[in-house]
Order: sequence, then C-alpha cells, then structure tokens
Amino acid sequence: DSVHVATKFCRAGDIHDLQTYSEASIRRYCENSLKRLQRERIDLYQVHCPPFEVLKDGRVFEVLDKLQAEGKIRHYGVSVETVEEGLFCLGVPGVRSLQVIFNLFRQKPLAQLLPKAKASGVGILVRLPLASGLLTGKFTETTTFSEGDHRNFNANGEQFNVGETFAGLRFEKGVELARELAWIAEGRGDMARA
Repeated sequence: DSVHVATKFCRAGDIHDLQTYSEASIRRYCENSLKRLQRERIDLYQVHCPPFEVLKDGRVFEVLDKLQAEGKIRHYGVSVETVEEGLFCLGVPGVRSLQVIFNLFRQKPLAQLLPKAKASGVGILVRLPLASGLLTGKFTETTTFSEGDHRNFNANGEQFNVGETFAGLRFEKGVELARELAWIAEGRGDMARA
C-alpha cells in the first residue's frame, strides 16, 4: 500500500466507438490492467482522452462508480484534451483527478481549470510538461524521429489531437522558441530540470 499505481484505459479500442466505453469493455480493461500490474486494486484509474460526447453521455462514470464500489479501483480520473472537457469533468462527483496538457507553451489551464480543480479538491497530473521534448532544448530544426514515434507521424495532429504533439506548434517554431527559453537552464543544470 505504500506504492500508488495510476493507469489509463480505452486506447486499446476505437476511441470513437461507444462500445469501447461499455461496462463489459471497461471491466475487461480493468481486469487486464490488474493482471498486468499484479494488483488487487488500482489506486487511480483514468479514462484516456475520450471524445467529449462520451464524457457528456456519463455512462463511463457510472461504470467507474461500480468498479470503485466493488473495490477494483480506489479513485478515478480523466485525461482530457481541452480545458472545456476538464471543466465539465469537475462537475462529475466521482472524478478525483484530471490529466491535462500543461507546459510553457500551453498555459491555458492556468486561467480557470487549475484554480477550479484546486477549489474542488481534484488533483492535476500534467501531461507533456516538456512539449514532446521541445522544452529540453536538445532538438534542432533538422532533428528527425523514428517511424513509430508520434513526433514523426502526428506533428500536425494527423493521427490524433492537434496540440498533443509539440503543443500544437510547428516543429521548427517550437525549436526556435525553445532556443529563446534556454536562459531558464542557468543555474539549474538543464532545461528539463528547470
């Protein structure tokens, strides 16, 4: 119990198919996660970036409430793509955490989402804090990525949400901006640590 395990589910199926969020599917995802993790309970079980329609439908939360009541999960949260989705999830009583994209390039959550989450006692897990590596300062305009790397095939949101890769910036622009931010590493070791 001294180790707390968080995991996400639903990327194994078609995220736009409502069957992916059916009770049978979610239970299967949960059981498979428990087996892989060799745990009797998941401390934080998160829906991984479902379409907004799925969140508004609400049935996914009903299933998570059941899993929680059964002791399969301790808490649940949602990994969201937009501030609007996050604000909606704050209105769902069982949501205990939000996973949001937040970094020096993407600070929109600061205005409303983070203060409202704090006031509601909902935890925040930051996704892509280094903007897919741009904020490490290690890339140049000629950096290339392997075929299977999302930074190669989703740079402009071709495969999944725009903004997930490189904070929605053109790679070259991101490299240029990261270079301008290099001063942040002074006295802190490197940009990632800063």
